[in-house]
Amino acid sequence: MNRILALATPPVIMAGVASVSGLLAVFVVTRSGASEQVRYAKRIVGTMLAALTLILGSFAYALWTWSSLL
Repeated sequence: MNRILALATPPVIMAGVASVSGLLAVFVVTRSGASEQVRYAKRIVGTMLAALTLILGSFAYALWTWSSLL
């Protein structure tokens, strides 16, 4: 049980959320839309999810490298 809790550190949680948002970005962008408005909305949502992935992923990496320096 303690090993599982040891993995629940902020960098691991952030990396997990970044991974899920990346998968959602790919899922949203690859689906076709019925109209121009739907395609436009999907592009916006996909871009925001991709940005979330990059930001959270970079913060998770930074936290992980800073914690290994201690």
